[in-house]
Amino acid sequence: MGTPRLLLIDDHPIIIDSYSNILSNHDAAIDFTTANSCHDAYLKITERYVSQKTFDAAFLDISLPPYAAKKIKSGVDLAKLIRNHFPLCKIILLTMHSKSVIVNNTIQEINPEGFILKNDIDSNSFKEAYKLL
Repeated sequence: MGTPRLLLIDDHPIIIDSYSNILSNHDAAIDFTTANSCHDAYLKITERYVSQKTFDAAFLDISLPPYAAKKIKSGVDLAKLIRNHFPLCKIILLTMHSKSVIVNNTIQEINPEGFILKNDIDSNSFKEAYKLL
């Protein structure tokens, strides 16, 4: 397998930096693409799709600033776009939402390979989630 191609999406830049630092310490040869909003993520996903390049995995927050022009309201809508453009991409959703109705609806809509509650994760468990991909 070549260099893993990861998409990291979160509206807090420090979180993106943390994820990439954790994973870089685990595997130095990772091709990261990052985004901080639905608008930014939409552009990067569609650009990658048009250039016929893919992502191996996407770690994305559910709560993100929306992109009204494309009717993308959250990370859930982005996950659907990723599934459509890159069916083999593994999706890991990250959220602070722990209400079972939100979690269950999101899992049913997306069927992600992983679902992580941010308040339950540390650097070791994040690395473990990555290794399982």
